Amino acid sequence: MNTYFNQVLTEQVKPATGCTEPVAIALACAKAASLISGEIQSLHIVASKGLYKNASAVGIPGTDEKGIGMAAFMGVLVKKPELGMRILEVASDAEKEEARAYVKKNILELGYTESDYDVYVKATLKTSEGEATAIIGGSHDRFIQVSVNGQILQEDGDNKAGSPKLAAEDTLAAMRKVTISQILDFATSTPLEDIAWLEEAVQMNSKISELGQKKAYGLGIGRGLKQLVDQGLLCDDLLTKIRIQVSAAADARMGGAKLPVMTSCGSGNQGLLITLPLHAYCEYNSKSREDLLRALAIANLTNALAKSYLGKLSPLCGCSVSAGLGAAAGLSWLAGGSLAQIEGAIKGMIANLTGTLCDGAKGTCALKLETAAVEAFTYAMMSVNGVYLNDVQGIVEVSTEASIANLEAVSSQGMQRMDQTVLDMLDQRQN
Repeated sequence: MNTYFNQVLTEQVKPATGCTEPVAIALACAKAASLISGEIQSLHIVASKGLYKNASAVGIPGTDEKGIGMAAFMGVLVKKPELGMRILEVASDAEKEEARAYVKKNILELGYTESDYDVYVKATLKTSEGEATAIIGGSHDRFIQVSVNGQILQEDGDNKAGSPKLAAEDTLAAMRKVTISQILDFATSTPLEDIAWLEEAVQMNSKISELGQKKAYGLGIGRGLKQLVDQGLLCDDLLTKIRIQVSAAADARMGGAKLPVMTSCGSGNQGLLITLPLHAYCEYNSKSREDLLRALAIANLTNALAKSYLGKLSPLCGCSVSAGLGAAAGLSWLAGGSLAQIEGAIKGMIANLTGTLCDGAKGTCALKLETAAVEAFTYAMMSVNGVYLNDVQGIVEVSTEASIANLEAVSSQGMQRMDQTVLDMLDQRQN
């Protein structure tokens, strides 16, 4: 299992600059643009509903702009798909200005579609020299088809029906077979050098949190909480520090800060929620570097377990019911929690925050991250004190894994229309 868990961590914990959904769009556009020359005539983008929703109103790194158009044309102009999830980091001022000009030309056609992939984007660039198409599916940086003038250059999976399917069960889907106990066994026994690289997440995510506390970004939730502390209206305690650090990082990231974030399962915000509370707890309680690294492994793998049921994009807020579970598990373990107590903290998050809506990536994500951080800390600490769910209540089962599996039914069946409802509202606003 060690090899498998290390593979999951390597694939699911990686850096990205900017919200990962517009980054995926920029990456697809960059790939298409890298394959064809000539004067740009039009750009057509079709995305899965969840990806379209998340890319519609979020800040684009290094700019004051929001949304799909700016990200798409920045990708077209940068033309460096080899940069992966950090592609928006390198756009020059001239390229940003040119991208703004292309947005104003109204040559961009946008749409969304049903797809077997929750992460899906198809970018078709037409120029005076022809047409190039790049399709990303399954993961934010995974190209499943690339073609120029109708000739397929790269293909991964069956694309004949227009809705590509994975050729084989990927590593994330295989997390369905995993238990919390197995995650703990791995995280607490694996050689430390195998997970030492997770320390990069602490350095990277702390840096953007510090920026969000110093400079006004987004809604300024982190700075607003700090002001309440200065006014004596909030206690200057560990929980408040966690609230400030997490929300300030989300403020900066959603507000277009040009700094990378270490993601978890394709989400930068989820990477922030997992990393920052654990780091704050370790600093406050003088925990060792080893404790932090092992807790990060627990948290990221618990998030991956939840994602194996929810998918990377869902009508449910992933910070609340996916990364939040990971944060609660990691914090509970750091506080000395047993398996039963760690599972109790996870169940508390499921019982409380399931149903929290994802209405797209934007400034108000800072509010949801702050809420999830508070609840993760609270349930983790209460569980260690013996206050936790250990029986069947509502969607919570006796088995933690079955409780997590119930999230899939809530999301895919119970909230089936939610993404479309949100998209209808976005469409009405734009028309």
